[in-house]
Amino acid sequence: KIIDLNPFEDPKTGKKYMYFCHDLGKSLGVTESNIYVIELNDDYTANYNEVYRLTSPNQLDLETDADQKMNEGSVNEAPYMVYNEKSGLYYLLYSANSYNQKTYSVRVAVGESPIGPFKKLSQEEGGFLLYAESHWSWASGTGHCSVVNQNGQDYIVYHAHQDRVNGNSIRG
Repeated sequence: KIIDLNPFEDPKTGKKYMYFCHDLGKSLGVTESNIYVIELNDDYTANYNEVYRLTSPNQLDLETDADQKMNEGSVNEAPYMVYNEKSGLYYLLYSANSYNQKTYSVRVAVGESPIGPFKKLSQEEGGFLLYAESHWSWASGTGHCSVVNQNGQDYIVYHAHQDRVNGNSIRG
C-alpha cells in the first residue's frame, strides 16, 4: 500500500515529482517502509519508467548494505522535499519509527538531485530535526512534517502525541 504522497516541483529544472512511502503490510509480505519518488509528466500523470527508491530503514544510504544502527525501527515514511537555493542541495525530510512510538521523529537526508542518491545525516550532523527520547516527559511522537513559509520565514508543522508522558495517543 502507498501512503504519505507529497508533490514537489524542482525550482531548478521545473520537473515535477511525487514522493511516497511503500508502507508496511506484513500480510502482503512487506516488512519495512521505504521512501520512493516517481517523476511526473507536465500534466502531473506518473511516468512509471522513472521510479526510484530513496531510503531504507537503518541504512545511511542505499549503497550501504549493513544495518547502521540508526534506531529507525522498520519505518521510513512521510517524505517532504526541500530545496536550498544557497547550497544547491535537496533535503529529504522523513519520519522514522512508527507513528505510535514516542521515538517517532523527523530525520534529514541530503542529496544533489531530487531523485538522489540521498545520505542520511547523523544526529551529530543535524539529521534529527525533531525527535523525542523514550524517557522524556515533555515530547512524544514528533513526526510527519511539512514546511510552510510565512512572510519569508520557514516553519515546520508536525504531529505529536497529546499524551507526552506515555506516547501512543491521539496526535495533534
